[in-house]
Amino acid sequence: MLQLHAALIAYYTVLAALLGLVMGSFLNCFAYRYGVSSKLDTAESGLSDVSYAHDKSKKNESVLRGRSKCALCGHTLSSRELVPVFSWLFQKGRCRHCGGKISPLYIVAELVCGALFVSVPLRFGFSLEAIKHIVFVSLLFTAAFCDLHSGLIPDRLILIGAVTAFGFAFFSPDGIVRALINTAIGGFSVSLPLFIFVLIFDKIKKRETMGGGDIKLMFMIGLFFDWKLNILIIILACLLGLLFTLFNKKEGSGGERTFPFAPALTAAAWLTMLFGERVIDLYLGLFLL
Repeated sequence: MLQLHAALIAYYTVLAALLGLVMGSFLNCFAYRYGVSSKLDTAESGLSDVSYAHDKSKKNESVLRGRSKCALCGHTLSSRELVPVFSWLFQKGRCRHCGGKISPLYIVAELVCGALFVSVPLRFGFSLEAIKHIVFVSLLFTAAFCDLHSGLIPDRLILIGAVTAFGFAFFSPDGIVRALINTAIGGFSVSLPLFIFVLIFDKIKKRETMGGGDIKLMFMIGLFFDWKLNILIIILACLLGLLFTLFNKKEGSGGERTFPFAPALTAAAWLTMLFGERVIDLYLGLFLL
């Protein structure tokens, strides 16, 4: 990692923040359109705080291309309405065209992505690791908001994550073969036992207890960490998932409170990226004294 002057660190931090806000707006738009497409395909309702215009013409709308529109009236948004954070604040959370309320989820998404992007250069500086983890947190963010919008995680995110993790293994100072093996071990270290556990638990409960998308997301996350950190991630994700569930009023088919698990996995992976190695060192130090 290059040692940078404090002024350069500040410059790259501000640049990362701006890029994160813009990417947060774009990736949340992708997640929203993916959710609309999925809901139209399955004829299901979305989250209660996100309004979906159930217009059949949206079924063929690309999730990546096309101008941004108001979800309520279909008004095409101008550039002044697309400035991250500030547009929502200046418009007081309402559409300038129809006056309808715009979900605060949009500004939350932009701020969250901005924070994710800022954390990467602060943790990894200006390096190949930073570039890899910028891609990583972008995928985490998108998976979390796709899960929030539709309860689904696109397989393309898992594929992009796998290509990124194995691709950067070719630049590892530990050697290509060793890096590729370690990457594969990381991917399967928790996701495979989790998959087996879920299959058994599904048989016992006679219903689906965890979505396949969550297991695939855990596999993708695991590719970026070693097995010790992956264990920490799944423990943190379960704790965060329980915490999120306590504040969630939505009930599943069995009457239990439910919450999409991808946001918990995302938060756990992000915290582990920042502090995981220190936590593991502290934990192992308790037994080495």
